[in-house]
Amino acid sequence: MWGKTKEYGSRGDMAQRGSADFNLELVKLNKNREQAGKNVRQAKQIKPVRHQNSLGSMQRDKSMNYRPAGSSQAYGRKETGDYGTGRKASHTAPITRSDERRPASGMEKTRTAPPNVNTQAGRRILAMKKKRRRRLLRNFACGVIALNLLVIFVYLFFFHKNGTGPEVLMKQTGILAENVAAPVSKITHPEWTENFLTVSEYARPGTALGTVKNIFVHYTANPGTSAAQNRSYFEQLKDTHETSASAHFIIGYDGEIILCVPLKEMAYAVRTRNEDSISIECCYKNKDGSFTEETYQSLIKLLTWLLQNYDLKSDDILRHYDCGGKKCPLYFVDNEDEWEQLKQDVSDNMSKSLPNSD
Repeated sequence: MWGKTKEYGSRGDMAQRGSADFNLELVKLNKNREQAGKNVRQAKQIKPVRHQNSLGSMQRDKSMNYRPAGSSQAYGRKETGDYGTGRKASHTAPITRSDERRPASGMEKTRTAPPNVNTQAGRRILAMKKKRRRRLLRNFACGVIALNLLVIFVYLFFFHKNGTGPEVLMKQTGILAENVAAPVSKITHPEWTENFLTVSEYARPGTALGTVKNIFVHYTANPGTSAAQNRSYFEQLKDTHETSASAHFIIGYDGEIILCVPLKEMAYAVRTRNEDSISIECCYKNKDGSFTEETYQSLIKLLTWLLQNYDLKSDDILRHYDCGGKKCPLYFVDNEDEWEQLKQDVSDNMSKSLPNSD
């Protein structure tokens, strides 16, 4: 009953054959495990391998592994592989860019990452950078200050040494700026009263006076009026708009002098010469236009002071008549000898007023 069967044999043979098959499967399983471990160890020791694409250029992915052009792997795609254990290994395949090439030198360009302010080393680096920036700004400011001091030194040394101060430069350039004072007088100017006109386009335009070339003498053409009255007439022109007229000085028939327009500004007295001349209006009483003795003496003193301070000569004194033909001042137009005598009196007074004169 328990003997051999027709198909499977005896039960003992079946048990013996089953044990042998189990042992064989166990051996195969152990070999597969050993092979899988070997494959894993080899995979960890693999170094980046360079591949050339069809153009002969190298391609790399973000993990510094080089792959041949046309690779089907893309960043974010899962790869699966059997290492002999029957299990699937998965990892993220790096992206491969076919248009990225390795530099000819074989070395990648590196960029310095910004320091991490959350670490002590990063804060130290930032502090050093700020300190260096402050040092550069301080050096730049010191350089600017030193340059300005050098310019001032050169100006003081050369310009004043050669006698080319602001006054001389003003005359050479023909510009009398508002922040440059009037010429320093060599003698004391005659006594006058400053009563400046209001700045307006009809009497005092406020325009800077250029290089003074001549001194013009006028008469008011209004006998019996005082210097103050003629000054008021000029002042009212800003309201009446009657005409444009003024003068730097007005001398009254009692000898008083009023300064109406600053000497650094232009007055409206000689139409074609306002920009380079100074004008003096003289009051009178007589119908022939002759001046009183007080007016005449004040005029001589004022002309003397102006000629000396602007380095002019007596021939630089002109009548309004000499520029435009207007009969002004009337008496000195009708009497040429008296005009020449006036210029001679100014020359004599200049000689007496020189510092070293006897």
